[in-house]
Amino acid sequence: MDLDFQSFISQLQNSLAAYVEPNFWPQFQAAYREKPLRALRVNMLRAAACTPDKLIGQAADAVEKKDLRKAASDFLNNWPEFQNLKNLWRPVPWAQDGFYVPEEAADFIGKCQAYKLGLFYLQESSAMLPANILSATANDKVADYCAAPGGKSGKIAADLSGSGCLISNDISLSRAKILLRNLNEAGVWHNSVLNADLEELARLLPDYFDKIILDVPCSGEGMIRKDKKALAARLAKDVNEFSHLQYRLLNLAWSTLKAGGRLVYSTCTFNVQENEAVINEFLEKHKEATILPIKPEISQAAGIRPAFAYAHNSALTAGLRIFPQDGYGEGHFAVLLQKNTGCNLDDSTELSIGSKPVYAPFMTVVDLNKKNIISAKKRQPAANLKLTRDSSLQLNYQQITDLLQKFSTAYLSPELAAAYCQLWSRYPYFKLIGDSLEWLIDLPEIQPAGVKKQKEHKSLHVLSEGIWLGQIKAFKNGCKFVPSHNFALLLHSNQTVYEVKTTLADGIYDRILQGQSLTIDMIQPFYSQRNDLELKNSIYALLTVEGYGACWLQITADTVKSLYPRNWLQ
Repeated sequence: MDLDFQSFISQLQNSLAAYVEPNFWPQFQAAYREKPLRALRVNMLRAAACTPDKLIGQAADAVEKKDLRKAASDFLNNWPEFQNLKNLWRPVPWAQDGFYVPEEAADFIGKCQAYKLGLFYLQESSAMLPANILSATANDKVADYCAAPGGKSGKIAADLSGSGCLISNDISLSRAKILLRNLNEAGVWHNSVLNADLEELARLLPDYFDKIILDVPCSGEGMIRKDKKALAARLAKDVNEFSHLQYRLLNLAWSTLKAGGRLVYSTCTFNVQENEAVINEFLEKHKEATILPIKPEISQAAGIRPAFAYAHNSALTAGLRIFPQDGYGEGHFAVLLQKNTGCNLDDSTELSIGSKPVYAPFMTVVDLNKKNIISAKKRQPAANLKLTRDSSLQLNYQQITDLLQKFSTAYLSPELAAAYCQLWSRYPYFKLIGDSLEWLIDLPEIQPAGVKKQKEHKSLHVLSEGIWLGQIKAFKNGCKFVPSHNFALLLHSNQTVYEVKTTLADGIYDRILQGQSLTIDMIQPFYSQRNDLELKNSIYALLTVEGYGACWLQITADTVKSLYPRNWLQ
C-alpha cells in the first residue's frame, strides 16, 4: 500500500478506534487488494408492461414485492443476450431486484442491447441500500435530493409504478443533466427533475413529502477501491466541513417532510463525523425525530452491519453500515428517520462537532430559462401557448389535446388510443418549451410559503416537469405532432398500428445504435403493414426489440429514418 493509502487508513483508524475490533483493520486493508464487484438493478418499470392505468397516479405496484426477486431473476435468465449466464446472477442481499454481474459478462454488460433498452441500470450494490430502505409504495409523494446520477430515483420510480409523485433534484447542473438522461433511458415518466438549492425547495414545499432520500455529498471513502482517484480527493478534504454541509442539508430536507413521514439519510463514507455524529446531534435538536428499525430482510442481510453507538447513543445502532471486507459492497451508511410531530427547524444550521464551526455557503442557482420556472400560482390548463417557429400561431390546451388525440388515433392500438385520449382530456396540463411538449401528470402545485411576490424568491430551474411527449411542428397549413423517444419507451409490442417487430438476432436495433442507416428492404420482413409500400405520406412505426419499445421510425414509400436520439448513440 502506498503512503497516501496509509495516511487514509491512519485517519480512519482515529475515527473508528472506539467502535471496531483490532482484526477489523487487516481485513479492511486486504479488501482493497481485491477487485470490486459490479452490480446491476433490473428496471422493472421497463421490464414489466406499461399500461395506461399506470399514468393516472392511482396504479398499484407493477410487481408484488414478494414476486420481485423471481421476476427480476427470470428476466436475466431468459434474456437472449444472457444465454451463457443463466443461473450465474448472484443476488444483492438487500435489493430484490439487484444482482452481481458475473465475471463472464464484465466486458459487454454496459454495451449490450438490454442496457441500451433501459432494462437494467448499472449500480454499485451498496448504493442500492437507501432506496430499498425507503421502500416507496403506491401514491407516495417522494423526494430524492442529491439525486444524480439517478439510480435511487430509478428504483423509486419502479416502486411507485406511475403513482404518487417523485421529485429528483441535484444542485449541480451538469449532474442534473446526467440524472435526466439516465431517467429518460430508464423510461421514467412520472417525475420532475430539478436543479435547485435545497434551501429554495424547503421554502416552496414545507411539510409536503411522505418519504425522502437524502444521500448527501460526502468525502467518498467508500468509493476509493472502485475509483483510485477518490483517494487523492479524499485526502484533500476536511470531513468536518462535509459534516456541517450534511447537517444543514438534513435540516432543510427535514422541513419538507410531513408529520409521520420518513427520511433516509445516507453517505458512501466510513468516518463517524459524517454519519453517526451528524444524526446524533440532529436527534438532540429535533425531539420530533425518531430512528426507526429497518426491516429484517435488509438489516439482517449478509454484508450488513449495525451502525455505531456514537456518544453512547444506542438508538444509532438501528442504522446500517456496509464495509468492503464483507464481500458484498464498497461502503455505505444509512439510517431511517421518522418525523413524529411538526417541524422544529434548527435555524442556525450549525453543527457543534469538529474543532471549528463551519457554515456551508448557500449555492446560487442560475436561471437558464425563465420558461422553466415553476409557477407560484395554482396550475391551470395551459392556454395560448405560442410556438417559437411561428409567432403568429397560438395554441391553447384544447388544440394541443386535439393534436395528441389525432396522433394516438392514427398510430396507437384502438384500446390504447382510447385510454390516452381519455387521460389527455382529463389531465390537460401541458408545458411547451420552444416546440417541445411536456405532459405534466398529476404533479404537485408548488406554492412559495410566506412569499407574497414571485420576484422575492430565487429562480427554480426545472429540467423536466413531466414526460416529454414530443414536438409540435408548425407548417403553413397547420401543426403536426412528432412523438418523442420517451414516448416510445412507454410502449410494447402490439400497442401501435405500425410496428417493426424485431429480435436481438435481427440486428436492426444494433444498426441504429451504431448510427447506420436503414432501408425499406431491411425492415420489410419485420414490418407489420407490408402492404403500405406505396405510402403517400410518412408514417410513424414503433421499432420493438424482443417486445420492448426501442424507438420510433419515420417511414415513407422509399425511406426509413430513425428517431433515436443522436446524442445517445454508442
